[in-house]
Amino acid sequence: MSHLTLSRSGLMDTAGKETRGFVVGTCAQWLGQKVPPGSSTHEWKVYLCAANKDEDISAYVKKVNFVLHPTLQPPERLVEAPGPFQVTEQGWGEFEIRLQIFFHDSRDTPVEVSHVLKLYEGDDSAEPTPSPRPVVSERYDEFVFTNPTAALRERLASGSKDVKMMDRHAELQNCYQVITSEVQQQSVRNAQLKFQKRTF
Repeated sequence: MSHLTLSRSGLMDTAGKETRGFVVGTCAQWLGQKVPPGSSTHEWKVYLCAANKDEDISAYVKKVNFVLHPTLQPPERLVEAPGPFQVTEQGWGEFEIRLQIFFHDSRDTPVEVSHVLKLYEGDDSAEPTPSPRPVVSERYDEFVFTNPTAALRERLASGSKDVKMMDRHAELQNCYQVITSEVQQQSVRNAQLKFQKRTF
């Protein structure tokens, strides 16, 4: 029977074990100063992906249940393979997000990990200051499959060969370019408004 654990130390005996690194993270973008009071201040995304950009995590991850803050409706979002395993939302506060990860091998117990949504750069002791750049917060961990079945070993091998998930770096670069363009457009609009006020 296959048994699954999370590796935190990386010092485990590798006999009969298959290890796959993963990243859980968030990317948040400030929506700007023109947001009305009491409205969402940020658009953000929470995601689970393989640490190796050339690996297809959906080869062994069947679905992910994202458990968000209870004020967001619905507070639980189920994303099934092939993914991408991510949820995009808008909000104004930081909170802990839980991810319940299910595997194609039904004998493997689902794993739960958590990650705190970060909307602001810096540590928590400082006054939060919105950033014009996306705020990315990620952490690395590993799935350790002990004595995986032949079917699961095949899935793990196929996930390493196929490149189906979008390259995370390219995705973040694209996100940054879109946001930079929007900020530049807003700056132009602000300058036009100032000019119009001066002419009247």
